[in-house]
Amino acid sequence: MQKQILSFVLQCVCGIISCLNGLGTPQSELSDQQVALTMMYAWAGVVMGLFSLAFGKMAIIAMYLYVTRVCACVERAFLWGMGIIVFLSAIVQSVLILAECDPPKKLFYLKIPGKCDGKELSTNFAYFSGDKYVILFLWGITEQWLIIILGSLPPLRAYFARWLKLDETPDTSSTLGLTGTPQPVPTTAPDTASPVDEKSPWPPRLPDEENGTSAPFQIDEIQEAQRSFSESCLEAMDEIKPVKL
Repeated sequence: MQKQILSFVLQCVCGIISCLNGLGTPQSELSDQQVALTMMYAWAGVVMGLFSLAFGKMAIIAMYLYVTRVCACVERAFLWGMGIIVFLSAIVQSVLILAECDPPKKLFYLKIPGKCDGKELSTNFAYFSGDKYVILFLWGITEQWLIIILGSLPPLRAYFARWLKLDETPDTSSTLGLTGTPQPVPTTAPDTASPVDEKSPWPPRLPDEENGTSAPFQIDEIQEAQRSFSESCLEAMDEIKPVKL
């Protein structure tokens, strides 16, 4: 919350400074000094915007690195390479913008003597040496909206699951055995009157100390024994007479 408030305050301060220096005012009504200040703040905003886009893309790359498996060496190397390329592109573009003119002050103060021979190089690098602006424009729009949509999918998953009436109940038809292999969970107890397989996990078995084997036991017998033990304890407590001091 504090970062949002700080960003809003900085945005308001920069907007007020820009308006006081002629933003939104016809150029014919401004002095040369006001035009120069407006151009200077505009180019400063362009440079800051380049790094803002770079950090946004690197945040997406960092998220992909977080969810990518450690053993996926090729994928992680590709993501690291993309992050380095994005950051270096922002640095190179910023240097080309600031070094367009000689002297550099002519970039925003157009009436001083000098030349700006680096504009073509800066423009070509900004378009990634492309020859068709439409293709690059469509690529930028597609990339931007894909990032927004894909970044919004995880928090919206529950909403779409409810809207599309998808069954999100986990599959409990199998469980993980001691050996690590899925084993079916019996929904109903099999008929105990049938022959008992020594290797079958059902019904549960207790060790037989006399024969050295395991013998099946019934759940009802255990519950009956527990009930009898509880009744015996209650009867014994009733027979205990209070001790008079």
